[in-house]
Amino acid sequence: QNLSFERQDASMSVGSPVFKPTVRYIQAYQRDATTNLYNQVRQVTVGLTSNFTKYWTFTAAHTHAFDPEPGPRNSSIALTYVDECFAFGIGVTHNETNRADISSGTSVAFHFYLKDLGGLHTDSVRDISFPAEFRQTE
Repeated sequence: QNLSFERQDASMSVGSPVFKPTVRYIQAYQRDATTNLYNQVRQVTVGLTSNFTKYWTFTAAHTHAFDPEPGPRNSSIALTYVDECFAFGIGVTHNETNRADISSGTSVAFHFYLKDLGGLHTDSVRDISFPAEFRQTE
């Protein structure tokens, strides 16, 4: 209504495919359901991606919040293999968030996909970066 900024999101990635660090900063406002007031949310995510061979990719990321409650939010690593016929990967995530729908802790996810046939995964999140031809749409 007043054209004020309510969310800022900036990201930067540099480097070559063998070593590509990234950083992302988010600042937004979130309404607190109990007080009906708006809190400022600020966090930064740092990570890297490495396509260290033709078929293998390693990714890692860490998210740290500044407001409203400073501290780590989550850290993750993943190793994936993707060729012309199939893709598989393993991802490990440590989550520091506690909400009604999310519990803190460490989780391990496995993914296996066959091109044109679909695949299996042990979680509902598809964070591992598979090419579009491997993704399942529901």
